[in-house]
Amino acid sequence: MIKTSSLENILVNFIYILPLLIISGNLLADMAVVIINIIFLVILKKNNSFDFIYKNKYFWILVIFYFYLVLRSVFTLELISIKSSIFTFRHVLFVFAFYYLYINKILNLNLLNLILIFVSLFLLIDASYQYKFDNNIFGYKILHPNRASSFFGDELIMGSYTFRILALIIPLTFFLNANFSKNKTLIKLSLIFFILFFLLILSGERLAFFLFLIYFFCIISLFVKKYLNKLFIFFLVISVAIFIL
Repeated sequence: MIKTSSLENILVNFIYILPLLIISGNLLADMAVVIINIIFLVILKKNNSFDFIYKNKYFWILVIFYFYLVLRSVFTLELISIKSSIFTFRHVLFVFAFYYLYINKILNLNLLNLILIFVSLFLLIDASYQYKFDNNIFGYKILHPNRASSFFGDELIMGSYTFRILALIIPLTFFLNANFSKNKTLIKLSLIFFILFFLLILSGERLAFFLFLIYFFCIISLFVKKYLNKLFIFFLVISVAIFIL
């Protein structure tokens, strides 16, 4: 019988490889999320600690939102929509599996952040190669002359994936560099923004690019204090975006 500590190691390793599995396609990523949830429930059962979930108010908020989604899909009378909404409960459990690993200091956030940055950099190199030579490094052809998809193949979702990676990396970088100098943190964030910004340009997804700009301006508004500095950064980003486009 596998010990709980071994299960926790398996659980955290699935979290680490999940960003890579998402690139490979929905099948492996969804399977990984399901496996993570099953292992998490087994750990709770072994430790007799299901109150970790049901005593948390955010769990019930997410459950209410889940039933709201299911009810909305039922009223559409579309089977695909109903099936999709019913299985979104796996995301609720996944959130608490992640939280469990974090509060028990099993999850290494520095390692997770490095993995996310590595995946982004790898995508940037591959997407740039595909954009230039019409094939990525594994031979996937570009399907649209102005939209690289890299390892996503015929699914033109690299931009939306990049934006979600961004929404994870930026707060993680702030959190992990809280005790470092502002200049060092700023250099890290600038490099990350450059990688993800260029990826969004290569993807050609206008919605993801628009969301990126909103997210970026919100971050600057919150963390840059001087008004003139805000104006300078806004002007610089917009100028670079227009130039690249």
